Amino acid sequence: MAGQCGRPTVGIVSDVVLQRHRLQAATSRFGLEVRFSGDPDRLLGYPEFPDASLWLVTLEDEADHPLLFDHLLENTEAPVLFGLDEAPKPGSTEYFRWERRLLGKLEQQLGHLEELDSEAALVELEQDTPAATPSPDLPHWIPPAVPGSVAEDIWILGASLGGPAAVKTFLDHLPPNLPVGFIYAQHIDGNFTEVLTRVLGRHAHYQLKRAEEGYQVQNGDVILMPVEHEWKLTEQGALTETSKAWPGPYGPSIDQVLLN
Repeated sequence: MAGQCGRPTVGIVSDVVLQRHRLQAATSRFGLEVRFSGDPDRLLGYPEFPDASLWLVTLEDEADHPLLFDHLLENTEAPVLFGLDEAPKPGSTEYFRWERRLLGKLEQQLGHLEELDSEAALVELEQDTPAATPSPDLPHWIPPAVPGSVAEDIWILGASLGGPAAVKTFLDHLPPNLPVGFIYAQHIDGNFTEVLTRVLGRHAHYQLKRAEEGYQVQNGDVILMPVEHEWKLTEQGALTETSKAWPGPYGPSIDQVLLN
């Protein structure tokens, strides 16, 4: 019942479209993979019952769907949470309280969950145009990197919620030509890596790149670790992909990147 990179999966059943959308947005933000989202009739008509770690059910009137509960109980051993509170308008104080309550209920069933940056947050960061600030000068005791040279020092940047904004700020305040390369492990939904690449790929001095087989990290690179599988550095300092998924519910695993 685990989804991408071992993340828990969830099924959402509601007869109100808006509630389905808000539940889907919230659960995705908590790092869950949505296996099903639809109304009761759609679930009843599914040719093969969706496999999920947890089911969330919210209905305007439970009496209108007498077959749903038996159908769920007959087809899954996963926990089913009935009668969830109606999701308020996003951005309101009530919404954040509702989201906290929902997270508490999810963690009671699934264990600790980690919030991930939403696509909207990344798009907002992409559109943000802060006032230009001059980059600091490279200290005189640090020799500047030769353009295109392989990095002898590689630093790991590991981040979860809020990471893209923090990494962007960090890079903005580094002097150019530091003799160092970066490997960036960001907990993020794999569907949003294109947006993340655009957000951080505009930097003048440090270039965000996707990991490529056999690539040797160069000074000034920021190599984004993919979400799907583990990557390692060979003895020759080249990146190589393995066939193993990252351990744990969130990929890439920051601890495993440090070990690799």
